[in-house]
Amino acid sequence: FKQKTAYEISLGLVGSEMCIRDRYRLWRLLVSSRSLLKVRAQAKELMSELKPSVVCSNDFRSASMIGMTFSLRHIPLVIHLRGWYTPDRVPKYGKWLCQKRCAALFAVSHQTKTALMCSGIDPKKIHVLHNPIDVDEMLALADRPLDSPLPQAERPVRILLPGCVDELKGQHVAVKALRRVLDLGHDAVLWNAGWFLDKDYLERTKSLAEKIGVADRVEWLGHRNDIPQIMKASSMVILPTRSEGHPRVILEAMSLAKPVASSPVGGVCDLIAPNITGLYFDVHDDVGLAKCIDQFVRDEEAARRMGQQAQEYMRLSFTPAQQVEKALQVFHLVGNKGSG
Repeated sequence: FKQKTAYEISLGLVGSEMCIRDRYRLWRLLVSSRSLLKVRAQAKELMSELKPSVVCSNDFRSASMIGMTFSLRHIPLVIHLRGWYTPDRVPKYGKWLCQKRCAALFAVSHQTKTALMCSGIDPKKIHVLHNPIDVDEMLALADRPLDSPLPQAERPVRILLPGCVDELKGQHVAVKALRRVLDLGHDAVLWNAGWFLDKDYLERTKSLAEKIGVADRVEWLGHRNDIPQIMKASSMVILPTRSEGHPRVILEAMSLAKPVASSPVGGVCDLIAPNITGLYFDVHDDVGLAKCIDQFVRDEEAARRMGQQAQEYMRLSFTPAQQVEKALQVFHLVGNKGSG
C-alpha cells in the first residue's frame, strides 16, 4: 500500500482549490489506479477466504483498503497507531476511518491517545498499547561482543545518541551541547549511531561541529546492528528529538539501566519521570541537554539510581506478555461485537 488511495484524495480535498501536494497525489493515483484496484480485489478475495473475526492494520493507508470496501464492512477494523499523531498529522480520511469505520484503535502512548482525542476521535475507542521490551533479552544482547571497536572508547564520558541522522532527531543540538560539556571540563565523546537518512543535514551538522571546534569528539558510527552493546559501553543515552511515538531506544537504554536524558515529546512522557527514571530538557535546548549530561557526570550515584529505577519500571510495565494480553482483550471485545 505504498500509493495514496482514492479515498484519501477525495476526503482530503476541501473546496475547489487543491494544493500542489494534493495534485501530485491525484496524479499518482491516476497512474497507479489499476494496481490499486488489483490490490483491493486481492484483499477482498483474501478476506473471503480467511473469514477473520477482526482485521488489524498499522497505518491509515492500508486500513483504508479494508475500511472503505463496502463488502467488507461487517469485519471489525482495528488500527494500531505507533507514532505521535498530533491533530495536524491525522489525515481527513484517517479521521473518517476512526470515527465511522474503526471498532477500536491502539495508541502507542497516552500522549498519542490524547492527540487522537483532540482530533475528535471517540476516546472510548482508543486503547493504549505500548511498545514492549524484554529486559532479560536486552541484557543478554548487550553482553555480546561489539561488531567493531568503538572510537574513543577510552573517554570517561561516552554519550550515545541512537537514531537515524535527521534534523527531527536533533543531532545538531547534541553537537552544540557537547561544546558546552567540554567547556565544563568533562572529557567526552559523542557517538551518533544510526542511518544517514538526510545526508545534507549530516554535512551541515559536521560543518557545525568543525565550526565550534568539536569535530574531533563527534563520531558518526552509521547503521549498527550492535546497539545494545554500544549502549552498554556508553555512559548515558540522549535523545534531543522533536517527535516520537514511543521510542524503542529509550526502552532499550532503560532496560540496560543507563541514565537517559530526552526532550519531553510524544511517548517519551510515558517513560521518563523526571529525576526518577531520567531527565528532561526542552526541544532545541542544547544548554538544557548539557546540564543533564553534567548532572549525570557529577552525581554518578544519582545517575546509577535513575538507571536502576528505569530498569525496574521496564520490568513492571512494558513486558511483551502484558502488551499481548492488552491487545487480545481488545480483539476479543470487538470480535465478539462483530459476530453478534
